[in-house]
Amino acid sequence: MSSQTGAAQGSSNAGFLPILLVEDDLDQAYLLRFLLEEEGGYRVRLVQDGVTGSELATQGGWALVVTDLNLPGRYGMEVVAASRSAHPDTPILATTGYSGPEYADEARKQGADDVLLKPLDRDELLARVADLISGSDQESDHETGEEAAADAAVGARHEPALTVLAVSLRPGEAEAGVGGTLLRHMVRGHQVVLLTMGPGDPDPDNEPAIRERIRAAGRRLGARFFLGSVRSSDPEGFKDEVHSLLGSALAESRPDVLYLPTPNRSDALAPMLVDMALALGPDIPRVFCYDAGDADQHFQPDLFMPVDSTLEEKLQVLTGFNVAADSPLHPDQVAAAARYWGRHGEGAAAEPLEAVHGGEPWTDATAAD
Repeated sequence: MSSQTGAAQGSSNAGFLPILLVEDDLDQAYLLRFLLEEEGGYRVRLVQDGVTGSELATQGGWALVVTDLNLPGRYGMEVVAASRSAHPDTPILATTGYSGPEYADEARKQGADDVLLKPLDRDELLARVADLISGSDQESDHETGEEAAADAAVGARHEPALTVLAVSLRPGEAEAGVGGTLLRHMVRGHQVVLLTMGPGDPDPDNEPAIRERIRAAGRRLGARFFLGSVRSSDPEGFKDEVHSLLGSALAESRPDVLYLPTPNRSDALAPMLVDMALALGPDIPRVFCYDAGDADQHFQPDLFMPVDSTLEEKLQVLTGFNVAADSPLHPDQVAAAARYWGRHGEGAAAEPLEAVHGGEPWTDATAAD
């Protein structure tokens, strides 16, 4: 993803305590800078991408680091980890629009002292900033037993950083079929890439709007995203067009985990896509097929990934695709499917996966009985 970086001029009073603010949403960034400078009396350096944020956090000299968790270029989790590793005594405040507990758990695991949910409350923000800078962070140092148990469970996995590639035939399919699982990958610090074969609409005039929807979904998922130009419904033409695109994506990303649409659906192109992916990437350690809402009776999932904590964010991602109410990609349809598959898992909502090979995406997947 491309990134933009900006620096606040900050207060001219060099005596004001310096805060590093990493936030890519311009409205949020300018509002936070205003509150911190004009009402909090701090000197703010604003940057809008995780790469620059990590570099500045590593350089140090900050009274506090404030970072969003979903950033272009590098995840906010990495800003947290970079700051904590280089300067263990610098307090860190993370912000996020994700309501699932996993985001706060993972941020604390990486070293954040506190996590605030967006939209931010002015008084709460200023109070927490003051507490963290003054060292009176009693709440963060004394987690509840439930929070501590969650942190211990996450930390005990010691997972390596994985690269994840999710492939769609048409816009929105991977987001609908495996979006909650991709969000869970993201909070674990995994690198997520979305590849959509084609715009799915034969009218070229609609392509700019479709690209923007895919771009917005990728940003919200914290993923890199690519849209190909595959339009052909002819099997032979489809093979020729996809072979190069898919081969390049696999060679560039070298995924540890690959998600593909199930071949068990009415779309005749899906089995060809899966066959080509397996032929082009025979050494990919873990491969799974997801249901984009139109699987047939031959779809037999082996795993049910719990997505209780990420379902709402996934549905917000799908809202941007603006599909008809009867589409399997509509948020209402996707939510109903997640609740249906949740009967097979450990939570109220789940995403079903057919395991081609490799076992599980990570160790807390739920296997079929």
